[in-house]
Amino acid sequence: MTTDASLPFQPPPPPDQSWPTYQAQPWAQPLSPAEPMVQPLPPPTAGRALIATVAAGLLAQLLFAFQMLGVNFPIWIVVVLAAAWRFRPKTSKFDPLDAWLPVGAVIFAAFVALREDGMLLAFDLSAACLLTLASVAAFGGHAITRGTWLRVIALGAKAMVVYFVGAVYLFPGIKPFAALFAERRAERWDPVVRGLVLALPLLLVFAALFAAADAVFAAQLRNVVNFDWIGPQAVVQTVVAAVAGWLFAGTLVCAWILHRGPGSAPATAPVRLGATEALTVLLLLDAMFAVFAVLQTAYLFGGADTFAVSGMTYSDYARRGFFELIIAAFLAGAVIIVLDRLVAEHRNTQRLAAAALAAMTGFVALSAFVRLGLYQAANGWTELRFYALAAIAFVGIGVLLTLASELTNRARWLPQLLLGSGLLVAIVCNGVGTQAFVTEQNLQRAIDPSLVAPGGKTGLNVEYLWRLGADSVPALVSARDRLPADVQGAVDDVLRAHARELARDAGAGWQSWNLAGQRALDALVSAGY
Repeated sequence: MTTDASLPFQPPPPPDQSWPTYQAQPWAQPLSPAEPMVQPLPPPTAGRALIATVAAGLLAQLLFAFQMLGVNFPIWIVVVLAAAWRFRPKTSKFDPLDAWLPVGAVIFAAFVALREDGMLLAFDLSAACLLTLASVAAFGGHAITRGTWLRVIALGAKAMVVYFVGAVYLFPGIKPFAALFAERRAERWDPVVRGLVLALPLLLVFAALFAAADAVFAAQLRNVVNFDWIGPQAVVQTVVAAVAGWLFAGTLVCAWILHRGPGSAPATAPVRLGATEALTVLLLLDAMFAVFAVLQTAYLFGGADTFAVSGMTYSDYARRGFFELIIAAFLAGAVIIVLDRLVAEHRNTQRLAAAALAAMTGFVALSAFVRLGLYQAANGWTELRFYALAAIAFVGIGVLLTLASELTNRARWLPQLLLGSGLLVAIVCNGVGTQAFVTEQNLQRAIDPSLVAPGGKTGLNVEYLWRLGADSVPALVSARDRLPADVQGAVDDVLRAHARELARDAGAGWQSWNLAGQRALDALVSAGY
């Protein structure tokens, strides 16, 4: 029998091979601005991942649309982890010390189906999602458990970015399908066909949003397609499927986060889209937006008979759909930005088509503004409606910036400009004070019922005002004596409850001081509460 002592002496392994059963790929070094964070996916793998993404979107709308969180969440996490393992780089080395990550993700996901405590639910959701992203990165060969905190944090930051934008890296998966057309001689209409394929899902999404927002558009569309699938339920299912599919694709790509070490090969060129394909997409969207604009001009602004077409009175017709139109406007802006980034050669025709889409997006925002105004006049203000108005304002600024950047060939600065305008809108909202504004407007409606539109809701929703918080207190105290006698008692109860809560909070340290709370407490003390 051979023993360890009888074996010949072997020198110890060199330092870089101190883990003989596992050799982690080198940690990513800082990348230059021209280098991507993700290594290119082989077109066949990306193509199969695209098919899996579509299937995942269909599964997500089945699991989550109109459902509460429960057993559907652990099912989804298991599906994501299995798909990420299936589509990981075949050359990656999974560190056995990271095996606890997917196990932990499934355990915390299962707790979501077992517990209903709000705080526990929030923690379990966060833990399951973060562990899932860490697991996928580990599938790609990044050693998580062995890594230093700084390296893990850096990798986590990259993973979060890839999670939201990584679906773009699956675009090479279109190549295997395009190869079906490459077997014959290329024709001049091939780019148009590819543009039609790219435009089709966008047309379906915008058609669903416009149909859910506008009954006349829905009626006319049903006359064309002759089936009744379009409605609020279809919009929710479409949005759930699209968002879940996009994030599912981003999760898969997290396994392909670049390993950048000494002597690594330079990154490949980014994926580009042909100018003809982009122009086809823009022209088709321009056509759909133009049809919607014509119908809005006739029925919303022109006062044409809506009942004969949609079965709805003008009042009901005009007071709905503004949220769907806001979503459509944001999506249209995203399409313009994405196409500008993907197209290698920018032509004047593309810029004009993008400018036309931006202009008609402004018309959609105007329609949303009018509908929101009519709805608010009938039902009063809420925080959600205030933020909807802020979103419309942001879209309006974005339309002007997009028109200017496209017509002056400076679209590369559009994301930065939009970010700045979004921050400006947020500053204005903070300056106005959402809760104070909503409270003051609703109090004025209760004091002066003539401000309520015919057929609208009168009175004061005291329960809702109680949920607004300290910012609403000074306006309530100031207007209390001018309110109808039947609601003064309910307002007194709300103010006393606020006084007790604010007095309790005042006992905290100076670190917890808040201007809104102090102003509310001063107003309550002055009024004798």
